[in-house]
Amino acid sequence: MSTESLPVIPSDEEIFAYLVGHLRHSAIAWHLEDSDFRPDLLDPTFVASLGGFARVGGGKLLEKLIDAIFDSLCRLNLIPRSDPLWAGTNGRPTLFKLRDHNASVLLEKPGDSLALWTQIALFIVHGSSNFGAKQWRRLHHEGQVDVRWPVLAALVTELNASATGDELVELLDRTGRRRAGMEFLSTFDVCQDKWIMRWRDDIVEALDSIDREGGE
Repeated sequence: MSTESLPVIPSDEEIFAYLVGHLRHSAIAWHLEDSDFRPDLLDPTFVASLGGFARVGGGKLLEKLIDAIFDSLCRLNLIPRSDPLWAGTNGRPTLFKLRDHNASVLLEKPGDSLALWTQIALFIVHGSSNFGAKQWRRLHHEGQVDVRWPVLAALVTELNASATGDELVELLDRTGRRRAGMEFLSTFDVCQDKWIMRWRDDIVEALDSIDREGGE
């Protein structure tokens, strides 16, 4: 469903159809069936790494991100169209308006977990080089994050956009999750992908070096 065909006050089913239609053309299109993803046009090693990402639990992260965007769109849809938020707009709950709405939610409630997850999700589905380190730190502060999720977010961001290793190491260090992160990374042998294994080994080496230098 396109933005133009989305009703002003859509049902949850219409919101989901709109979201899936957008995701089929997004940076995570390869996760969805019937998407525009064309593995035959891409480097086979990259396509293989996408499979490795799924084997270390990447699909679960992507589903959580999709759920966050959907839940946030539904929350946006509940705001009366008389609210100043909709002034000068067509009143439709779109991904474009969701970005601004999330920002306003977090100004009022910085620890809003749904808004934080949605910001991370929008970074990733739009192929940003930002894997959400700031948002992950806030979620950690709120006690609402499993160490697997920022690690996988950093991995998929490096697959899709640019290097994330240094920022991930800093995040795990500053949040006191180095050991938990290394324990999760130790499970990556199952992925059987050389590129991911090299990425994992570089992260582990950087975390180990902090320990050797006297980090707590």
